[in-house]
Amino acid sequence: FVVPRHFNWLAKHPSIAQSYGIEASALIIMLLFAWSAEELGGVATITGSFLAGIGMSRARESVKHAIEETASAIAYSFLVPIFFIQVGLGADLSTFPLEALPFAAVILVIAVISKVGGCGLGAIMGGFNRLQSLRLGVCMVSRGEVGLIVASIGLSVGIFTQDSSLFSALFLVILISTLITPILVRWAFAGETAATS
Repeated sequence: FVVPRHFNWLAKHPSIAQSYGIEASALIIMLLFAWSAEELGGVATITGSFLAGIGMSRARESVKHAIEETASAIAYSFLVPIFFIQVGLGADLSTFPLEALPFAAVILVIAVISKVGGCGLGAIMGGFNRLQSLRLGVCMVSRGEVGLIVASIGLSVGIFTQDSSLFSALFLVILISTLITPILVRWAFAGETAATS
């Protein structure tokens, strides 16, 4: 309620917006929400950032565009690479416990079916046909950044240790689901690609 009103007010006062910056204001609000989520709410910082984003999404279009442009530039040129470097440094596949492979395989199958089935069903309910729904579900298979963030949070708070079978299985599932998604996407869109060419 307060966040979109704040940004809309800034947009109506260009002199103030130029002095303090819509983007800087968005960054401060995001950090405040992230801190509050962890310190006051006892949940992950990404939850607070997500809630801040929901609030900002209700601001006027010009404000949203300015925030999205700046946030994407900062995230993908600086923060995301650093995060992946940190996760990569902590991952040693040479010490992967073989006993975790069956568990990882089961989780991978469940992860793929739940993404394709869940997103596909939602798409059908939203009016898409079966092929479109399948394609949407396939595009959502990758666990990517959020999965790594959740696994890293679990590691940092002591839910599991870095050499545990659970963490190894989760890391492998995230890695494989990310690698197989482009292959599945090409398969799902094969007919459309052939028709276009």
